[in-house]
Amino acid sequence: MFNLERPSVEEIANDRPIPAAAPVEVTDPLAIKRQRIEDVLAGFLDGIERAAAALKQQRIEREERDRRWAEESRRREEQQRLEAIDRVRGAVFRQQASDHQEARRLRTYIAAVKDKLTPGSKHEAAVQEWITWAEGYVSRVDPLSQGLPILLGEEDALRLRWQYPER
Repeated sequence: MFNLERPSVEEIANDRPIPAAAPVEVTDPLAIKRQRIEDVLAGFLDGIERAAAALKQQRIEREERDRRWAEESRRREEQQRLEAIDRVRGAVFRQQASDHQEARRLRTYIAAVKDKLTPGSKHEAAVQEWITWAEGYVSRVDPLSQGLPILLGEEDALRLRWQYPER
């Protein structure tokens, strides 16, 4: 059923199995080449050295490729960080400018209402109350009414970036 004997030299040399029952005749003594270990050791060691050099070169190339990839990844992350900071700061800046413009427009309207108000009229108290409320409202809306507006630093902008998604 199975041949559990070690393969013969002929089987190995010819790279094909020879039935165990078949007689093996060697008619050509050169068919089986015998070499001394000293004769093949130099070539074997040379092959190992070439393989080691190739593996070392592959490792160096892989490390360089990994280093370039990491550097490029770091550059992309920094670019994304700077873009996020710019996006948030720009959005807050535009909103503050818009709020300031709106406050100026509302102050103009309040001034026009004051000009129309005649002292001693029956609506004077209600209009004065409304003017007081409106001036307070404008003061709360205008980013410059309390001094300098909120000036976002980089860290604050990064913390708020989720509130200002990319468009």
